[in-house]
Amino acid sequence: MSENSTLPSFLKWGEYKGREDNPDIISVVIIDPEPFPTQYDWNVLAKVDMIDMNIPLKAKSTNKILYRAYNKLLRENKIKVGTNLKIKTWLRKSTKNPEYDLRDFEIIL
Repeated sequence: MSENSTLPSFLKWGEYKGREDNPDIISVVIIDPEPFPTQYDWNVLAKVDMIDMNIPLKAKSTNKILYRAYNKLLRENKIKVGTNLKIKTWLRKSTKNPEYDLRDFEIIL
């Protein structure tokens, strides 16, 4: 992705409040399968509801679930330009500190 181009908006995970028994499912169509870094995270360019968006795969945190799942599929050549994916995401209580929610992900081809 060119450094000079203006980046499309970023998907905001905080808008998705689903729980494990009722997860949010986000349908995306991959525009550029290669993840690219920004100052805060690794992203992939995709269409969400027909709008170009950057999907954050991994923020500078310990949650690498989505990043690892995406890269595994990319290495297996299962993700290309135009690939339709569903990202299932939900919140669960932390086992170490139940006051906090943790986000889980699953990619469905």
